Amino acid sequence: MLCLFVTNSSAGLHRIVWGAGQFHMKNSLRSLQKNQVSTLRQIHKCGVLASTETTQKRQNKKKRKRDIEKASGDCLCITNATADKYKMKNLVSEILGDKRLSVKNMSEEFDGAVNIEASDESVIAHAGFSGEMFIFRDGAISFWNINTTIIENILKISKIHAHNSYSSDVVNSESEEMIYSYDDGPSRIQQSKFILSGSSEHKELSLDMFAFSNALCSSVKLAHWEHTLDTLINSLETVPNSLIEGSRVKYETPAKILRKIGEIFLIRHRVNLQYNLLDVPDTYWDHENLEKLYVSTTRYLNINRRVHLMNEKLTYCAHMAELLKTDLHEKRSLRVEILIVLLIFIEIVFEVLHLFVLPLLKTSENDSSGLEEDE
Repeated sequence: MLCLFVTNSSAGLHRIVWGAGQFHMKNSLRSLQKNQVSTLRQIHKCGVLASTETTQKRQNKKKRKRDIEKASGDCLCITNATADKYKMKNLVSEILGDKRLSVKNMSEEFDGAVNIEASDESVIAHAGFSGEMFIFRDGAISFWNINTTIIENILKISKIHAHNSYSSDVVNSESEEMIYSYDDGPSRIQQSKFILSGSSEHKELSLDMFAFSNALCSSVKLAHWEHTLDTLINSLETVPNSLIEGSRVKYETPAKILRKIGEIFLIRHRVNLQYNLLDVPDTYWDHENLEKLYVSTTRYLNINRRVHLMNEKLTYCAHMAELLKTDLHEKRSLRVEILIVLLIFIEIVFEVLHLFVLPLLKTSENDSSGLEEDE
């Protein structure tokens, strides 16, 4: 740093002692970045592995969809998430404009979803079996034995009556498909397949389907956030190398960095607080059999593991954003310190002029005027 000492002598003259240490601020910033190399590389590696793992997961999901082979007595359950939330009253009202569909009454405990039954064979995909759908307020719909034409129409309608609807590509790629059949035993999930109890009453059977649908909807919502997180990781992928190499970073303003931090915490808020996918919904407290169906399905879909993995990725992304924020702060501090040094230097120049140059000029003027008088 630069130090300036000004003292007054007994004769009234000013003496300046100016000591300057070597200026290492920029080198200190680079040293700070080098100390963060291992952390940044770990973050970058996490981002690459996260994208690779999620891509592999999607490829496996698509492969699983292609490999679905229904037996003669099997039906298909398709679940899609199309928005953050639905305007339920408007959505259900428009769907019921099709007279082939009707609402089935459910207990008030299940007020977060609407159960709609297909009463016409033209709506049903597999003749001889019932067709139903469950519309969840949280922006997802589960179709049971409904033909694809009706599904496509309802998905289009759902986007009209939605808050923050998703793109069609995401809706189609992040869907869940499960085959199901009936037998005389209790409802369960077995060998990647739903088994519905053929001996249950129709109302109880619908509740079993509701529990399965609820878990599937949680999975497709989580898949949408995984897709959003992958996009966020890709946008930060070049940052570690830029910081390590000392090159120009993409996010150079506090507003851009804060926007990224906001995206990170929005995803974390939705996964852990708004929807809280790690907990069993309160709906199942008084329905132990439904809770078992829900828990077994979430276990099959690896929801808990996926949530934990997402939180780890979000932690790394948040750490990276904080490093960007710190780096930007250091650079701004460096500019301010350089400006201060320049101001001090200018002040010293003027002080030197005032203490030494001006007196010499005055002495020179006095000498020249004295010579003129002698002449």
